[in-house]
Amino acid sequence: MNWTARYVAQVKSYLPSKDRDDVAEEIRSLLEDKILDREEELQRNLNKQETFALLKDFGHPLKVATAYRNNGVLISEELFPIYLLVLRYLVITLVALYVASFAVFYVAGSRNLWPSIGLGDLFHMGIFYFGLITLGFHLTDKALQKRDFLANWNPGKLPDENAETESLFSIVITLIIVLVWLKLLTLVPVEHTLDELFGRNDNRLATFVLWLKLQATATIPVYIWLLLHPQWTTGKRVMIIIADLAVVVGGAICLTIDGAQFVNVLAETFPNWNPSIEKVTVTTWIIGGWVAAVALGIANEIRKILRNPK
Repeated sequence: MNWTARYVAQVKSYLPSKDRDDVAEEIRSLLEDKILDREEELQRNLNKQETFALLKDFGHPLKVATAYRNNGVLISEELFPIYLLVLRYLVITLVALYVASFAVFYVAGSRNLWPSIGLGDLFHMGIFYFGLITLGFHLTDKALQKRDFLANWNPGKLPDENAETESLFSIVITLIIVLVWLKLLTLVPVEHTLDELFGRNDNRLATFVLWLKLQATATIPVYIWLLLHPQWTTGKRVMIIIADLAVVVGGAICLTIDGAQFVNVLAETFPNWNPSIEKVTVTTWIIGGWVAAVALGIANEIRKILRNPK
């Protein structure tokens, strides 16, 4: 009985059809050479047990087939360390978020305007972002392999040694926080319409949340790109400025909404909450302060661009 042929046939069963015959022929040739070398050492043909030992040393058919299937790897070895780092900080962020939500729930109780987060919400959020991050890394990996990015890099394009660089820790943490923040924003009941976006429904909270979503969505691609090129450039800073401008525009629209009308909207949206014009005034100050802080951030980004226009 030809055990080599059976072994090769098993390896073929794990291979894609387009590579199957060529890889099988290569493996058969390697095995035959190993058998011939072993038989020359022993000056006789191998018995069944010796053939089994040689095949076992060669490796399990699935393992051998995997070595010939580059497309079977979900995340390449080059990106895998960053992928694990992102997942680790995702878990840390979600746990911290749950602890914070747990504390706020018991401090504020039913007065808490923001939806509380339970273990079920945390689990589903973790599964969602695990899938999203894995898919993102897989697609990025495929794109880099297709362009042969890591092999065709140009040393002549290395950035200046004094260029402002974002640390990997900071990039990953910021990316995770923005992703979780975007998920939290989806918990607020809003209508994704132009009327809501431009404040025509007299709902400051919904309008501001929509503009915050735009900011987060525009920020994510910048930090994904920073994972591969951690140096800040004018283009990346301009993208951050555009994202932050969404908050400024949204805040300006919100502050034009009449407070009395907003009280009625809050009463309809949150039946268990008793809004008042005084609470709306607090909301106004919060939004105004938020916009002011973002405006300072924009000014700082512009300053950095003018100082180092690259």
